[in-house]
Parts: sequence; structure tokens; C-alpha cells
Amino acid sequence: MFIQSNSELVDQDPLACVEETPAEIGRVGSLHAQGRMSDALEEIERLLTRKPDYAEAYCVRALIQMDLGDYSQSAVSWERFHELAQPDSSSRLARAECHEQLGRWAEAADEFRAILSDDPNCDEASLRLGLSLLRTQQPEEAISLLTKYLERHSEHSAARFGLAVAYQLVGEPDEAVRLYDELIQEKRHREEALTNLMGIHRQRKDASKLAEVSRTLLEESPGSIAGMEGAAQAAFLQEDYLTAASYCDEASRIEGGRPERWMNLALCRRKLGQTELALQAYEAAASLSPELTEAHVRIAELRLEKGQAREALEACRQGIVACPDSEELFFLLSAAHQADGNARDAEGALEVLVARHPECADGWFSLGNLRLQRHDNHGAQAAYWACLSLRESWPEVRLNLSLAYCAEGKYADAWKELEALLEERPDWEPVLRAAATASLKLGQAEVSLKCHQRLIDLALADAEVYYNAGILSEQAGRGAEAAGLFAKAIELRPGFAEALVGMGHALEREGRQEEARQCWARAMEMNPALARQYFRLT
Repeated sequence: MFIQSNSELVDQDPLACVEETPAEIGRVGSLHAQGRMSDALEEIERLLTRKPDYAEAYCVRALIQMDLGDYSQSAVSWERFHELAQPDSSSRLARAECHEQLGRWAEAADEFRAILSDDPNCDEASLRLGLSLLRTQQPEEAISLLTKYLERHSEHSAARFGLAVAYQLVGEPDEAVRLYDELIQEKRHREEALTNLMGIHRQRKDASKLAEVSRTLLEESPGSIAGMEGAAQAAFLQEDYLTAASYCDEASRIEGGRPERWMNLALCRRKLGQTELALQAYEAAASLSPELTEAHVRIAELRLEKGQAREALEACRQGIVACPDSEELFFLLSAAHQADGNARDAEGALEVLVARHPECADGWFSLGNLRLQRHDNHGAQAAYWACLSLRESWPEVRLNLSLAYCAEGKYADAWKELEALLEERPDWEPVLRAAATASLKLGQAEVSLKCHQRLIDLALADAEVYYNAGILSEQAGRGAEAAGLFAKAIELRPGFAEALVGMGHALEREGRQEEARQCWARAMEMNPALARQYFRLT
């Protein structure tokens, strides 16, 4: 602040010397000039106590508060000043600066818009509005404003940097790269431009360019965390996990209070097969941020990979306490119980999961599978139906539902599901096998034979499929065809005594008695118990 000279004559008329400016203003100016900001602020407060509606006092107070770095109170003072006096571009700019300093970018943008409404040619407001809009994720309008500003001030580095950021935000990286490269060559906003360039190359997964920019940044700023992270990701993309881990490790030592640094280090350690070191890194991340679900999940996963079921259980429990809404941790808890030999507790974990998250279709499906494994067919059916109510077109669930029906002897219900699945996926091996069994149980021998034959046509048949197809063909009176099917079953499993017996019957029906007896003889050698049937001893 300074006092402007006045070349005009002073009016000597005593009647003209009426005091219009309060004395406190003079004292405030004097104290401010001496650098006694706090004293000046106290003086202006005394004036406002005496004259609470004196507009200029609020303007002075706002300026002093800005000098003191108290932008929050300064914004309040500017607000009061604007209530009592007509705002001008200078006071609006000052209030906008307060909003900028406080991170209130939307409010700052409103001030700049108001200035431009009164004065469309105010370059400073145009520039700062464009930069504020970047902060409020409005890059398209920012591009328009900054481009127009640069038409008049083409070398303004902050505007060019802001424009590059805007292009990066709207998904025009090539234009952003061009502007960043220019700024880097001119050594303006160099570190910020290099950092943002790394972001573009990281998004593009361009490991070579990411490594180059990271190296440049680290050469100029050896302690740059951004440079280390860029170099780590470049190495990771090139599958150089050892180098990536070394950069992550260094970044964690310098600035270890950020859990993501430990997560990145843990991932590299895991890629290197350093399970214990990976665990330590994940545990460090979890201790820094207990609500970080992924850290708990990875700890439990690694414990399971190491065969440490009890430790995995404890990791899951700790994770669930910290992150009670995590579905993945309940799945891992169930897996840990299974690994520990506690199938019922594994079910219990999933039961808690679906109770907390009844919309979790995967939870119902997994619960149904565990129930089916322990032959709780009715419970499995209930779980599968709950799953289908959430995701109707899930073939695996409908298949398993049909298996639960089959296990309970409800073949008609099973066939209803299987028939629909066969229409949707006629060549799906699991449904063909299940349909072959269910249709046979329902007395639909021809349908069952078609399912078996389809498995054979698709080269999905094993010895049992050929054997069953042989039995069904024989029952249908197709002896020669049956004999060929039994022969294939025996070829796939040379010791398949039952297939030899069946082949003998098929040959007998074809009138080939001697060949039939040879088949039975071989079968009895393989399985002496068949001789009891041969001699009708049982």
C-alpha cells in the first residue's frame, strides 16, 4: 500500500475541513505501514464497534486479514462490505482470492463470472475463472476461456499449463502432451508437467515413455515420490518386478504414511514370490488404514495360499470387524473354514453373508453348493431359488438346482430345469450328463440315449458314457450298435468288466454266441464276482 501524491491545491476554507474519514482509519494505516498488522486489526475492530455499518472499515479489515493469511475471516469481511457497498472488480477479485485460498473453487468461479458480466474484457478474471473451472471438473468451459485468453497472452505459462490439464481431463491426451512438452522445453511448470505426462503414459500403459519421463523427473528431483511411483509402474508393466519393488520400497521409506504405497510394494513382492514380505507390506497398509478392505482380503488370500488356514481365519475375522460390509471377506472366511476342515462353519459364514447382504447372488450360489455337498438337498434348493430370484438367467445355478432335485428323487422338477437349459445350451457337457440321468429316471430312454449320443458326437464321452449308451441301445433292440458302443468303452477302459458283460449280451442277441461267451469269460476273469451270476449262485 502507498499514498498517492496529490498535485491539487488544498482548500484553505476552515468550513471545508469537515472530517469525513474517522481517525481510526488513519491510525490503522499508520500501524499497517509499520508492519503492525495485529494492532491494525484491533484498531479497525474498535472502529467497527463504534460504527458497525461503516462499509470502508470492512474493506480495510478484509485487506488486513488477507495480509495475515486469515482468508476465512477475510471472506466474511468482504461479504459484509458487499452488503453495505456496491462491489467493484477489485473487491470481487479480492474475495475470489479468498475463496481460492480456501479451496472454494465454485464460489471463486461465481465471483469471476460476476466480474466478467460487468467487464467481459477483464483478462485476469477470464484466466482465473478458467483455472477455477478445472478444479470443479468443468474442463470444456475452461478450454474455451483459456484458449481465448491465450489468443491475447500466448506466452502465459500458467494458462498454457491449465489448458494442457483441461485437454487431459476431456480425453484429448495428444494435445495435452504437446503443451506439456513445450512447457518442459521452456523449463516452465516443468515438474508439474512431467508429473502429468506420467499420468497420461500410465493411462496408456506406455511403459517406455513412462520410464523415460520418470527418469527425467528423478534426475532433476531425486526424492520425487511421483517420479518413483512412475518408474515403479513402468518397471511393473515391463514385468521387471524386482526394479518395481525397489522403487516402491524407497517411496515407502520416504513417505510411508500412505497405505497405497505399501499396497503397491506388496503387489510387487507377490509377483516375485516373496510371500512373507508381501504379507508384511499388506499388514502395514492395513495398520495405516484399517478400513482398506483390499489389504485384509489379500492378507487372507496369502494365508490360504501358504496353507495357514487358522491364520487366514483370524485375518478374515479382523478384516470383517474393520470392514463389516465386505462380501469378499465372508467368502474367504468360508474358504478358510473349509481349508480347516469345518464344512458347517463354512456354511455358517455364507449364511451370515446372505443375511447381511440378501442381494448377494454369489453368496446364495456358494451356500447352495455347500449344502448340496453335504446332501442337504432341500436347503440347497432354497439357496438356489434365492439366487435365481436375483439373477434368473444363471445356467450354473439352474443346473445345480436340477442336481439337488435329482438327489432328492424329484426327477420331474429336475427335468423341467434341464429341458430349458438344453434349449439354451444344447452342447453344454454338464447339462447333457445331468439330462441323460434325469430322463432315464423318468423312463425316457430314447431322450437319454440322445443325450449320451450327443456327448459322443461332441467328443466329450468317457467309458461310462459309451457303456450307458450301449445299455440303452441294447434295450432299444439295436444290438450291433450296442456292441460297438461297448467295444469303445472297453477300449477306453480295458478292465471294464461290466462293459464286457453288456457286449456279450448284445452279441448274443445278434446270434454271435461264441463271441458272447468269450466276452463273458474275460469279464469273469477280471471280476470273479460275476461268476456267481453266471452260475446263478446269487
